[in-house]
Amino acid sequence: MPSEKFSNPMDMEFDHNGDLWMLEYGTGWFQENDDARLVRIEYSAGNRKPVVNVSANQTAGSVPLTLQLSSEGTTDYDGDALRYEWKIAPAAGKGKAQVFATANPSVTLKKKGVYKATLTVTDPMGLSNSRSLELVAGNEPPKLELELGANTNRSFFFPNQKINYVVKVTDKEDGSLAMGTINDNTVVFTADYLAEGYDKEAIARGHRDADASASFAPGAKLMAGSDCQSCHFADKKSVGPEYRLVAQKYKGQADAVKLIANKIINGGSGAWGDIAMAAHPQIKQADAEVIADYILGLADVKPRLATEGEFVTAVPEGDKGEGVYLLRAAYKDRGFMDLPAQSSEQVYVLRNPSMNPHMGSQYEKIQKMTFGTTKLTIPSSSGSWIMFEQLDLAGISQVDFMVSAPKEGMNAAGGLLELRLDKPDGPLVGQTAFIEASEKPGFAAQKVSAPLNAPAGLHNIYLVFKNEKAPAGQSLFVLTSLKFQTPEMLAAEAAAASMPGAQLTTSELEAFVGKYKFTGLPFEFFQFSVENGSLMSDNGNDKGPLKATSTADRFDANGQAMFQFVRDSSGKVTGVKLEAMGMSFEGKRE
Repeated sequence: MPSEKFSNPMDMEFDHNGDLWMLEYGTGWFQENDDARLVRIEYSAGNRKPVVNVSANQTAGSVPLTLQLSSEGTTDYDGDALRYEWKIAPAAGKGKAQVFATANPSVTLKKKGVYKATLTVTDPMGLSNSRSLELVAGNEPPKLELELGANTNRSFFFPNQKINYVVKVTDKEDGSLAMGTINDNTVVFTADYLAEGYDKEAIARGHRDADASASFAPGAKLMAGSDCQSCHFADKKSVGPEYRLVAQKYKGQADAVKLIANKIINGGSGAWGDIAMAAHPQIKQADAEVIADYILGLADVKPRLATEGEFVTAVPEGDKGEGVYLLRAAYKDRGFMDLPAQSSEQVYVLRNPSMNPHMGSQYEKIQKMTFGTTKLTIPSSSGSWIMFEQLDLAGISQVDFMVSAPKEGMNAAGGLLELRLDKPDGPLVGQTAFIEASEKPGFAAQKVSAPLNAPAGLHNIYLVFKNEKAPAGQSLFVLTSLKFQTPEMLAAEAAAASMPGAQLTTSELEAFVGKYKFTGLPFEFFQFSVENGSLMSDNGNDKGPLKATSTADRFDANGQAMFQFVRDSSGKVTGVKLEAMGMSFEGKRE
């Protein structure tokens, strides 16, 4: 299997049916590896069906619609020569089909309608497989653009950042947003902060599914055929309350469906103001309950933002700094002459400027390790690299790295970090000073910075680790985090560092004295004591004074870390939170 790459296989065994089971350890030792896996290589004694994949350069458009069909990705695991047959026919079953005996035919659909394009692939033994896709001729998909402000970074969001945006929509059949023929209430723009642990792609798909279900749900169709939309919007106040608020009011109430259905049929007043709700006696009870179900389903839908404006980024209190902002604009057209509606959307995923090195997309000669919540990487030789896919460096003036290079424990050689564009030997846009190997015991991290001179636009960013004098196979140093800094962020940090700290008396400092047990750190305890009027921290390897900040119970460790002490309801200090290297660790008082 020359095309398959395995990550440190450590054991394998044949099953009774001929399958080979292989256990891969992964890239790092003594840790939970992301790429550790159990692999089953199946044994097949006979001929196998082809695996079929189909796509098109577009699946909808006005007539005549000329498009390119593709079978790219279709394969036969036996290596057989395959026979291809495409059949494009009206989905309703009436009309003559077009048939092509090539793998990637060009097709022109001259009559409006919905078509089904089916590819059948057959091997020499007669085994075949098929896949289909739907084509719509006669309704051009809308064109949508989500434009961000000229100086807005397309990869990162920054603290308290003002982001200007505008959504532009044009549609051949519907007109345009600018002309007013497309109502801005039919265009979705959302800006959601997603904390760590979320699958961003699944969240984005969830938005699309929600829009689709709202558009095609029976309740939405019934509502569209009534006069409900004259007085109500799903997420915007009109004459009547927005449905989202109605749904939230009745959320979890057992008889909510019947209550709302009765309101729809009989009308009412007083619940949402002085304006009476008109009765709809023509709506059947069953249909009213279907509409009520649809309204209740909007309980958790966030209100959409205007199609043009400004918003300010905000991160929830206590956030771990690993979340992203998901900016999404979408529009579904009104369909055309009984043809299905078409959708367009654009999504920006703006990530936190603080990252851990495990967020890279590709690695070369890098060991990945995890200790508790700390994710670190170790370049095993000069020229090792980590690639971060498609980052925009616009507006970023430097990158800060937290590193350690102890001789004791890992025999670190030291080295430097380069930032290069698009390939490991691509244009150099930033470089740190040389990181000297330290005789100091332990893995206490230090900050090193690389000033940047990089163009705007998306590039693959390579972190390249260098020390040409390091012996082959000798690790250079440990990288635990990186932070992309704007001039505004650096100025804010400098201002905070220059602010006078709180002046605490010796008796006030005594409240923090004690031994605190941590997990996830190379050492188990922090000991705090008071010496010469200052609070001192000691982890067994490093000892130094802490500076009280303007925030209660918060201390600065020379810009390298922050300690936030925690009190119980009686005011007694019971723990401490350590914020360092872009991560946080909690310690409990012994």
